[in-house]
Amino acid sequence: ASVQEEVGRPAQEFLRKIEGVYQRAADKGMLREGLDPLQCARDTWVFTSGMLHLIFGHQRGSDLNKRIPAMISTHMALRRRG
Repeated sequence: ASVQEEVGRPAQEFLRKIEGVYQRAADKGMLREGLDPLQCARDTWVFTSGMLHLIFGHQRGSDLNKRIPAMISTHMALRRRG
């Protein structure tokens, strides 16, 4: 169990940090109403993991690198208060 905890520590640290970012956004009225900072953080964690999976697994000649900025912008726009 201690090895598993040690391996998972960076992910848990990321989750705590990103939850703090979302909480500050909520406190400033910048997070879309009704969204929970922890749930947003978990969603961003999954999004980030998936993005890394795509980046490391994409084939040469793919236009993925050109599409990444728009994907990130869309992910964040879905959380912003309109």
